[in-house]
Amino acid sequence: MNLFTDLDVANPKINYMNELLLNEFDKKIKKDNVDSCLILQDGALVYKYFRNNKMRVKQHKINSVTKSVLSALIGIALNKGLIESIHVPIVHYFPELRRPGVDKRKLEITVSHLLTMTAGLRWTSNKEMESSKNWVRYILERPMEQQPGIAMNYCCGYSHLLSAILSKTSGMDASTFAQKFLFGPLDIKNYRWPSDAQGISNGGFGLVMQTIDMLKIGYLYLNNGSWFSKQVLSESWVKDSTTARLNSYGYHWWVLSGKVDIPKVYYAQGYGGNNIIIVPDYQLITVFTGTIFVDSSRPFRLFNELILPAVMNINQA
Repeated sequence: MNLFTDLDVANPKINYMNELLLNEFDKKIKKDNVDSCLILQDGALVYKYFRNNKMRVKQHKINSVTKSVLSALIGIALNKGLIESIHVPIVHYFPELRRPGVDKRKLEITVSHLLTMTAGLRWTSNKEMESSKNWVRYILERPMEQQPGIAMNYCCGYSHLLSAILSKTSGMDASTFAQKFLFGPLDIKNYRWPSDAQGISNGGFGLVMQTIDMLKIGYLYLNNGSWFSKQVLSESWVKDSTTARLNSYGYHWWVLSGKVDIPKVYYAQGYGGNNIIIVPDYQLITVFTGTIFVDSSRPFRLFNELILPAVMNINQA
């Protein structure tokens, strides 16, 4: 049996999940615009939902979950020595920042600042970038609001610069690099990753993929970068990327640090209710795809209210 092709659901009792909470969760997501949901615990699939048969094979637009996948690719590039360090100033990759009149603070922006969304550029929305002829140039020309490293400003532009850096250092766009070093090893074949006019894969929100393949990404991270017998990501990168820094953000992963009686949860989140949620202490992965555009965080709230307590065996009847 292959977990990632058969999708056979195990009895949640075997995994000590609270069935009442799981049933309540099932009722709620079926009334919402959730397209699909898969829950894996202790290596067994304990819940699956597809709104209809098409959703099982549909390539979902996962929006900002793209950022977390890109983070994995940056980790691979670092491990291969293509990117020397996260502390390298980005002017090394974009020498045009040395031109006369450029705000000197831009010379201090590093790869780390892009990963943590703390580069200090002014950013309001993606629309202007998308309508520009050269996305990278548009991003680099944004005015500085503050010194790099001081505050987080969530920005798809930073992710796109990371994708551009990956292209410059590897000679491949992120889509091709992913196929060779991430998607290939994980047997991810059914995906699309659009690019800008210069051929740079959209770093912030472009990836389209199947629900089962999102689960594979989660499984890779849960197992510290190991895909069964193959180390695809370095264990240290998984740890570093999923460590909270400013505003509960790691390296393109959201992180809720563990508190008393509440485990650490880290997750990728995209507009529409798309998530890859991982709870290492309970060997738990939950994946959502959806079209919930008014309140995209609703699936994550349902996870917190019902799935996390269910797996922690809270309020058992």
